Amino acid sequence: MGSPRYRATEHRWEVRIDLEPVGGRRKQKSFYGATKDAAVKPTREYMHGLGAGQAPAPAALKVGRYLEDWLATVQVMPSNRGRYSGVVHNQMITRLGAT
Repeated sequence: MGSPRYRATEHRWEVRIDLEPVGGRRKQKSFYGATKDAAVKPTREYMHGLGAGQAPAPAALKVGRYLEDWLATVQVMPSNRGRYSGVVHNQMITRLGAT
């Protein structure tokens, strides 16, 4: 597991892990949290799932559902949350559909 580090400019903690290379290129995944423990816990759960042979993400996940989940978990300034919600619902989901 990667080492937790505090990203002062973003006011959050990050844990970055290395995944299997894809096409010879380095692949990484980051987990974020308001506290150190909030960033470490999902990292451990993700790595435990990989060790148990579980897929990291459901194959049947639809774009609309992914965007809704992302919007619910993304940590942004309150002033930006309404704008992000508008972009996701009015532009992305309507144009891409819930496919």
